[in-house]
Amino acid sequence: LTFRGGRVNLTFTSDKTVSESGFNISYRAIEPECLRNESRCEHECIDTIIGYRCDCHTGYELGNDSHSCLDVDECAAAEESPCSQVCVNTPGSFTCKCYNGYEPLTSDASDCIDVDECLLLRPCDQICNNTEGNFSCSCETGYRLASDGRTCQDVDECAEGESGCEHYCNNTQGGYICTCENGYVLDNDTLHCTDINECADEIDDCSSSCLNEEGGYKCSCPSRRFFLSPDGTNCIYCSRFLTSSSSAQLIVPSGARSTNRGFEFYWKRKIRTGHRWRILFEAMDCPNNCSVFILAKGENLSCRDASEKRQISVSTNILDFKLTATKNSLLGAIKIKFQTVCGGYLRAMEKNRTFYSHSDLDSKASVYLPNVTCVFVCCVLVEKIGKLHSRLPGVGERSGRRQSKILR
Repeated sequence: LTFRGGRVNLTFTSDKTVSESGFNISYRAIEPECLRNESRCEHECIDTIIGYRCDCHTGYELGNDSHSCLDVDECAAAEESPCSQVCVNTPGSFTCKCYNGYEPLTSDASDCIDVDECLLLRPCDQICNNTEGNFSCSCETGYRLASDGRTCQDVDECAEGESGCEHYCNNTQGGYICTCENGYVLDNDTLHCTDINECADEIDDCSSSCLNEEGGYKCSCPSRRFFLSPDGTNCIYCSRFLTSSSSAQLIVPSGARSTNRGFEFYWKRKIRTGHRWRILFEAMDCPNNCSVFILAKGENLSCRDASEKRQISVSTNILDFKLTATKNSLLGAIKIKFQTVCGGYLRAMEKNRTFYSHSDLDSKASVYLPNVTCVFVCCVLVEKIGKLHSRLPGVGERSGRRQSKILR
């Protein structure tokens, strides 16, 4: 009989059948096996009444030899994993981990929650789309995702022919803008162009009639008594504009008004060599509104100056004349005559050149005026010699006395 403790109580009871004289019992105290370290338990030794038994630490289980302890794989042994995502077995225990894109919800990481990379990291250039455990990037309209999967690059719709613009395409960041040629306006669909009817919309510069054309317009004048100015917008009234090469006149009636682009009259004529132009300003009633430019003389005169001079002559047979008025000007009466007179500046060249006494020598109406003196200045280069050959009236020419002198 083995017992544990400091004392044991024994009770002997005999009945009437016992014929023996008595009994004896031997007893002694012994050290427990666990205390004597004779158990050979790997982890823990527990004394029992009849001996001892071995036990293991938490996370281990007793081996078949009843002495050794084997690790328990909690990740594999449990019907349900103790971790919501990743379970890692360790000696006597286990640890929980989360997948990439998740973070522990509890201190032991037994439960995990998705990480919102878009909110925390802002990894995308434009649009970030959070997903379970991950994210993806996308771009706004007009952009394309680059090869790195994060940055966005502008799409050149014009170069790729995707714009649909009828006339011009101008690429912009993230889009494009369609524009039209002059004389057209962009439709509401922002792609196609419609001709502007400048005449109907009254946005033309014509002083008289307006004719709409595709992409523009042109001006016209009401009758042959008007002619279109060089800028193509103004109609200039001319009471008498001779086509003769030797004379002409320009008349603008009092009360005429220039357009919002002003007024311009340009006249260029060339007559026979040996004659020059004379300009007579008979009426110039617009001193503050207009000016005269004569190219041959290099003069730019106000109408007041022209009115005071009354007459200007050029030295050559070519006349460039321009009369201009400021925009929206109320003009007074303007009357200018252009006449030719004999004489002028000549330049001798190696090739023979001829000058004539009359600008319209072949005309039957050509006659000499009385008491007219024609002065010709003939120039030649210093190293050259000038020769003049005159042809006096002869057979076949009109009758009448003519005198000519060559002055050196």
